[in-house]
Amino acid sequence: MALCGLFLASCDGCKNDCPSQLEFYLPLQAYGIKDTLHLGDTLRIQLDIPDKLAEASSGYEYDFIDYDFKLITYIGKIDTLPIGTDSDETFNWTTIQGESISDGQVFRVLPIYSNHAYHYEVLITPKRKGLFEFGMNSIADRADKLARLDGPCSKQPMQVYLKLENDTNTNFEFLKFSPEPVYVNLDRKRFDDFAGFCFFVK
Repeated sequence: MALCGLFLASCDGCKNDCPSQLEFYLPLQAYGIKDTLHLGDTLRIQLDIPDKLAEASSGYEYDFIDYDFKLITYIGKIDTLPIGTDSDETFNWTTIQGESISDGQVFRVLPIYSNHAYHYEVLITPKRKGLFEFGMNSIADRADKLARLDGPCSKQPMQVYLKLENDTNTNFEFLKFSPEPVYVNLDRKRFDDFAGFCFFVK
């Protein structure tokens, strides 16, 4: 599974009551999630991220104008070893809004910005059978930082998460069917913070 990155930004005089890190949740919608899909079924993933987001603990709103969240998305085949990480090989990805740039294992997500929001939509159709896990996260790190935010506490480390908003049927319990201990022992919060969901394809 890919990892969310931390980055350090700077500010002019941070407050003493700042949280240990700034946390932001980006809304994600997923349609078509089922326990079992069949070849030819389609998942639809959609992002509509407003350009003003509230920090999770303080509620303070920061502007994200013309912003690159450095997002990636992927679907891993987790029922065999080694874990299958080639998202392009196992699924067809048809991008409706924005761009999906494949590097083989993951897709870089490039939303389009319009009407004060970032929009991305992709249709995903399975090409192979098995047990799969979907995720999306930011890959920013200290070598490839996210852009600096203006506002209080901007000197603090920052984390960007994805939040699946419209479907709670994420099948977290399916991870126990993987032969890979990393998935069997995966923390539920970590799974949810990557907008994770699992499904079989038969």
